[in-house]
Amino acid sequence: MDTDDGDIADRGFDSSMKSVLDRYYLQYYANDIGGEKQDHYVYQHLNQLLVVGLARTHPAVAGGVTVSKVEFNTGNKRDRPNGSGKKGGILLQPDSALCVLTCSDGATYTVRSCVRGSLLELNERLSAQPQLLNDKCETDGYVAIIQARPNDQQSNMARLIGRQQFHALRGLT
Repeated sequence: MDTDDGDIADRGFDSSMKSVLDRYYLQYYANDIGGEKQDHYVYQHLNQLLVVGLARTHPAVAGGVTVSKVEFNTGNKRDRPNGSGKKGGILLQPDSALCVLTCSDGATYTVRSCVRGSLLELNERLSAQPQLLNDKCETDGYVAIIQARPNDQQSNMARLIGRQQFHALRGLT
């Protein structure tokens, strides 16, 4: 096994290739949800599923604090979807609370769904590993996966702003 890190270009990696996030997801954002810079992302996969989480500008993951506790608010396990068709999921509204975060400085933040749809999955790893929100908020630290009904897709996207607009708003590169 080669343990020399070397230059990544020497190993045949094409740096012009896009990330998985850039290739398979349309990236949208809901800004100032519940307070200043309490931004959430909504990534729409090619299969129309929506992944919701905290944008890297959210105070819970930016600014030197860490998330110490994640409490999900969506009822008990019998309300969760089941089976291959994911029937029985909770119907969420854009302002539905998914979880409450407690940070190391004592601040609490409510994570909202930002879209209308059926809850398919909560990232229950966050209960045991809340640091995923700080370390990998835009990937492994996602909060939920939601399936919007086809007739809700357009109204859901109208509530959100695109990646370029969000980056310009927040001064990101």
